Amino acid sequence: MRIIISVLAVVFGAAMASVSAEPLTSSRTRIDTDYQADAAVCKELSKSEIPACMKEAIAKKKAAYASLWKNRDPAAQTRVYYGDLNTNKPKIEKDYQADIAFCRELDKAGSATCQREALERKKFALKSVMTAPKDMKAVCPTCGLVTQVREVDKPRQGSLIGQIGGGVVGGVLGNQVGGGNGRTAATIVGALGGALAGNEIEKRVKTNKYYEVGFRLNNGEEKTITFESENHGFKTGDKIKFENNQLIHQQ
Repeated sequence: MRIIISVLAVVFGAAMASVSAEPLTSSRTRIDTDYQADAAVCKELSKSEIPACMKEAIAKKKAAYASLWKNRDPAAQTRVYYGDLNTNKPKIEKDYQADIAFCRELDKAGSATCQREALERKKFALKSVMTAPKDMKAVCPTCGLVTQVREVDKPRQGSLIGQIGGGVVGGVLGNQVGGGNGRTAATIVGALGGALAGNEIEKRVKTNKYYEVGFRLNNGEEKTITFESENHGFKTGDKIKFENNQLIHQQ
């Protein structure tokens, strides 16, 4: 049992580490989708079981928000706006409201800090577009700024080897529980659980990463380009050009 718990802890820890550098508003969609799935499962239970199930789903949701807030990467929350105020103001307000919606999911202290940070980002964004040169759009429409750089996991399918390996471990553990038919049942359950855990661990180990670089051009377009290597050379705030579907640093 201790081995299984340790395995699940490693898997959960790897999952949380992979999302800590995501923008908070992007992670919010994933958390809410997961919560809706949990809530749907609860509704399929008996009336007496639903309250406890929903309580557990809500607690899981709150814990996910708290973990993301605690492990947030400040650089990943930065947004850079460049160009005309009238063009960017709706986008700035939309991003601000998305930030506030995330803040409301936190506890009182965390929510207050989160909202202050969101307001500071909004003020900085407004100032940046108000003080930007007015003629850059006409001078270089393919120029712009990097607005976001993020690392993304690309999971692979686990192989039969991982399932077999996990199944063997699970079966051995299950066989140590109970006796007679009870031991047989425990072995089957242990094998199934071990196969799932083994498959999940192998997927984590074999996970590839790619890197998304988001940028906004002077003409108002927002685009994203992906790189296979972390050595792409771009960071938030870099001045760039996007020509012939290639992203290059602006000289």
